[in-house]
Amino acid sequence: MKIFTWIIFVTSLVFLTSCAGTKHRSQLEALGAGDTSTTGGNTAPDSGNLVCSTIISSPTAEPLQQMAVDSSLCITALQSADYLSDENPGLSGISNDLQKMKDLATMAAADVYRSPEEFAAINSEFTSMAAQIQSIVQNTKYNDTPLIDGSSHLFTYTMFGDPVTCFDTADLSAADVATKVGSLYISDIASAQASLSAVQGLVYKLAHIREISGMIVNRLSLDSSQAQNLAFLASLPAAPSICEPAYIAVSSGLSHIEQLLDSTRQNLASFAGINADLSQDGYKAARARSFKEMDLGVENALALSSIDGQALLSGKSSYMESCFKGKSYDLSISKLGLTNLTATSQAEALASIKKLDSAIAIVESVKIDLGISDADADMAVQSAELTRLQTVQANKLGDSCTDFNLSLVMMDLSSGKVMEPFQGLTAANKLHEPMPGNFTTSINALNECMGAMQTADGALQQATDILNRMATLSAQADTDVISPAERNMYQQEMTALMTEFGRLKDLSTYNGKTLLNGGPDDLNILLDKTLATCFNMDKFDLNGTLNNLGQPSLLSKQDAENSKFAVAMALQDVAQFRSRTGAYENQFNNGLALMQNILTTIQAGISRGPSAFCANIIGMAADEGGLVYIGLNSIRSVLMRAVDLGNESLKENYSDQDRSNMQIEMKSIVEFINIAASITTINGEQLIAGDSKTYKALCMSGASFDATVNHLGVANLDISTVASATTSLVAIQGAIDNIDAQLSKLSGLAR
Repeated sequence: MKIFTWIIFVTSLVFLTSCAGTKHRSQLEALGAGDTSTTGGNTAPDSGNLVCSTIISSPTAEPLQQMAVDSSLCITALQSADYLSDENPGLSGISNDLQKMKDLATMAAADVYRSPEEFAAINSEFTSMAAQIQSIVQNTKYNDTPLIDGSSHLFTYTMFGDPVTCFDTADLSAADVATKVGSLYISDIASAQASLSAVQGLVYKLAHIREISGMIVNRLSLDSSQAQNLAFLASLPAAPSICEPAYIAVSSGLSHIEQLLDSTRQNLASFAGINADLSQDGYKAARARSFKEMDLGVENALALSSIDGQALLSGKSSYMESCFKGKSYDLSISKLGLTNLTATSQAEALASIKKLDSAIAIVESVKIDLGISDADADMAVQSAELTRLQTVQANKLGDSCTDFNLSLVMMDLSSGKVMEPFQGLTAANKLHEPMPGNFTTSINALNECMGAMQTADGALQQATDILNRMATLSAQADTDVISPAERNMYQQEMTALMTEFGRLKDLSTYNGKTLLNGGPDDLNILLDKTLATCFNMDKFDLNGTLNNLGQPSLLSKQDAENSKFAVAMALQDVAQFRSRTGAYENQFNNGLALMQNILTTIQAGISRGPSAFCANIIGMAADEGGLVYIGLNSIRSVLMRAVDLGNESLKENYSDQDRSNMQIEMKSIVEFINIAASITTINGEQLIAGDSKTYKALCMSGASFDATVNHLGVANLDISTVASATTSLVAIQGAIDNIDAQLSKLSGLAR
């Protein structure tokens, strides 16, 4: 359950357990216990003293509630800009129309045999989509206010009486998109290619506009949620201690800030130059807006985390002194080290991501320091204590403050603070690294890689179809019985196919980068905190294949025979490339499954809290999904696939080329085992890569687990020949036995 849900639940109980209820509020306000100091009209406890009744006078509930309402209206307007109805589909409708225009341009650019009439039909649909986009831009409104036509209209709300800008409609302008599509057309292959390039650029631009809208919605949602929480606190009758609302306000503020930082990190990792083209129109504006929204959101979170005008997370305050044993924290942007973040290059983006990781670690350390575990289980314990307190209060409505506080002492709540921190919380037993957002980033990144591989594989399938047709023509021309006219006809088709093969090589792109044209410009992604290459252009370079084909001729029988050989070699090249895409797709699928299972376990671990911490590491049952079990089992699965590959390679009807192609997948399996051993971690410590220091003692009863390729003896698996496949199968079976033994040892620990 989300922490905000628990905050509302807990504060609801606080409402029920206020000293003696609203009926006795005036009576209790006149009473006290021990020495007190008055701040802003409220009774703030000195350390060690008890106070029966305190009331929050600032901020009051009304402006906070109004802020929540107004920011919700801003969100509604933003959502209207993205999608209002089928008749007014907003930015999402433009996105759909641009995709249709891209598909039309791709189709028109791919067929050299298309007639002028066919081009005209495509252009009619293409320009119709453009006109529809222009209409959407003019008609997307909220309460008659234009939202995306480029005009500037401010949506605002107030915070503590001061106006705050939700958004300026100029930030969501799609006017340039409408203008550009109006100038595009398709009349032949050249114009289709030009329009395809232009539309692709507009797809990126619109994606960045929608991204900005999403950032603003995220910040407003967090602002609204925190305002609602604090409005509820401010509306409570007298509470046993000011520390109750203070603790809840701090918890809410920390959660607000951490979610802002985490969403900024994910956004940056996904779009700030890891896979994206830094020159895309709208890219820099979206990056700058990302940092602006983060800065504003953190500023709002700090302002809202206050009691009687005293900010609780911006340095020292009397409430921090009283309620948190003198601890104080400053979580401003400057203190978090997040001033002047940039992302105009890949290096800058990575540096900013590292700073965000460090800032999130600071917030997590504050939570650990204050005993905030974010766990549903811990919240349940606190709610049980609140229920006990409610019972005591219900039975002692007429008691004096002194008697009331004595009841608290008897309940081991001598500080008067109901929201007690989790006393046993430490950096070792709180799940704080990797953060769930980091794994979400990695999962999104691997999906990007999968998209690139699938795009490349689809293009390679088209290349195979072209080459198969060329092989058929070469075979038909490898005879003395056809006429010169027939040879000329075959040659014309062969020349057209070669042209199509070259265009396929040049036009197969992903994220604006050509996939099959070689070169050093790889597709890179961020896996947790490490930059990794997911698509190496040099491994999918069709230039060599095209050069070896040369200019195949069918004008004589000898030419046709030469062409048959050249085409056969080209088919082998493409088959090897497809073996590589298939191997990497399998590796990415395995990685996605592993990361998703780890993410699920981390999220469940956060919910369960420190009391069930070790179960997240060594759990064996399907519903527990312990990390060690998940990691070992994922490696065992790929080893079983390695057995299948080894057995296939032993078959006599397999050629050396077939075995060489299968060796590509075997190599990717070895790579995955290393990755799996590396990412099966908790709080930065690898669990199945050797001697886990902290958790070997804390959760594993001194046991160690090692599933690295060196320990398993599978670092150099080779199935490219029958002899090497036989040797490798022995090594693979030994590795499976090793994993099974480790799983058995884990099962004993889990029992």
